[in-house]
Amino acid sequence: MNIARYWATATARAEDPDGNPMEFTIRRGSDISQDDARHNAEDAAKAIAGRLRAGHEPPKWYEYSTRQLPEPILEEISDESGQRAGAITINRFGCEVLNTQRLAFLDIDLKPSRSRRGSGALLGRLFGRGKAEQPTGDTTQIAVDGALSQLKSWVRKQPRTGVRAYRTSAGLRYLFVSPAMDPMRALHEPVYEELGCDPLYRRLCVAQDCFRARLTPKPWRINVPTPREWRVDRLEAEPSYYDRWHESYLVKAGNYAACAYLDSFGETDAPDETAARLIAIHDERSGALSGMTLA
Repeated sequence: MNIARYWATATARAEDPDGNPMEFTIRRGSDISQDDARHNAEDAAKAIAGRLRAGHEPPKWYEYSTRQLPEPILEEISDESGQRAGAITINRFGCEVLNTQRLAFLDIDLKPSRSRRGSGALLGRLFGRGKAEQPTGDTTQIAVDGALSQLKSWVRKQPRTGVRAYRTSAGLRYLFVSPAMDPMRALHEPVYEELGCDPLYRRLCVAQDCFRARLTPKPWRINVPTPREWRVDRLEAEPSYYDRWHESYLVKAGNYAACAYLDSFGETDAPDETAARLIAIHDERSGALSGMTLA
C-alpha cells in the first residue's frame, strides 16, 4: 500500500521561460523513515523546478486522484505474520477511511453530480445523460435494483467469486471477498467498467496501491462545518484545532452510517482470518448493520 507513515516538505524554486519567479512547496512521504521522506521531497522539488524552467505547467497543490495522499494514520491492521494488511486514515474532509489490498472495494455512483454529468454514474446511463433534474426516490430504487441484478448475474458467471453489496448515500459499495484483486489494475480490468465503478475512485486506487472504503459520514451531510483540509503537516502545526473539530464531528457522526449492508452474492466466506477481521472492522466502523441514516 502506498500509505506513508512519515512526511516531509521541500521547496521548488525556479523561473518560468519569461523570467517570472515561481515557488512551490512539495510534500512527499515514506514508509521507511523521516529522513527518507525528506529525501523524496527534495528529489521531487528538484524535478519540479526543472519542469518549471522548461515551461511546463506548475503542479496542483493537492492532486486527489493521481498522488499519494498526506493522510494521518489513525490505526494499522496487521495480518497473521505481523505485516500491515490495512490502515485507517483520515481523509482531507475529516472522514475515517479503511485502506487495504486484501479486499477490493468498488464504489458505484447512482446520483450524477453537476461535475460528472455524462460520465459513468449509473442513473445517467439508465435515464439519459446530461439532465439537470434530481433523481426521485423511485428512479433511485430502480437504479439500485438494476445494479444489484446486474451484479448477481455477473457473479453467477464468475467461478469462486463472492461479493457483499452495501447501499451508500450516493450509490452502492461492492466488497469483493474473493477473488483477490490488484488495485494497480483498477483502470484496466473489465470488471470495474462492467459494474459501473466510479472513474475517480479507480484512479485513486492506482495512486494509493490499495482499495479504500469511507467509514464515517461526510461532514456536510450531518451539518458539521467542513474543516480546514486534513493533512499531516497541518495536524502537526494546529493539533488543538483538529482535535476540537474531530471531537465535535464524532459526536454527530455516531448517529449516522456510511453504508448499509444489502445482500451477498456467490462464495462470500472470508478466505482467511485477516480478511474476516477486515470485513468485521468495515461493517462495525461504517455502521453497515446499524440501520442508521446514511450520510
